[in-house]
Amino acid sequence: RINASAPRGINRAEYYIDGNLIATNNSFPFNLEKDIGFLKNGFHNLKVRVCDDIDNCSEQSFEFNLILDGENRVSNDINISWLKPANGDSINRVNFPVNIEIKTSNPIQTARIDVFLQSEKSEPALIASLGPIENEIASGNWKAVPTPGAYKLYGEAHSWSGQIKKSEEITVMIGN
Repeated sequence: RINASAPRGINRAEYYIDGNLIATNNSFPFNLEKDIGFLKNGFHNLKVRVCDDIDNCSEQSFEFNLILDGENRVSNDINISWLKPANGDSINRVNFPVNIEIKTSNPIQTARIDVFLQSEKSEPALIASLGPIENEIASGNWKAVPTPGAYKLYGEAHSWSGQIKKSEEITVMIGN
């Protein structure tokens, strides 16, 4: 439960565990009730960020020690695979923003999926961070339009237990 106020009123509350967005609440009283049994026992950071309608935000965080009886209730293993765009797709500049869809084998254990773009001559660049992951299909938008050419796309799924799993790389062509 939170208690927050702002001159323009509260528009939303965002909840983060260990730096990963787990939920956003857009309805008064902006509280959150969520099962966190997917986390490992130990210390975690909870950050609550509240914002008004023009994104004036304030946040507060604290550490908590989670102690669950028995072992974790879910498998820690995660795997991801591409759905959209598909390997070999040609995308024109007018098609942006492009919808990204990645399937995860274990949505409960997937904290976020970072999507990277890489040309032959450049370092990978983060183009989207998908989360919170609430079902098997994580989606988001690729907004920035790169220069025309061939690019590799890949995703990195980050689990709540610290595992990082890279997807296969796909190639897309960006045209004018």
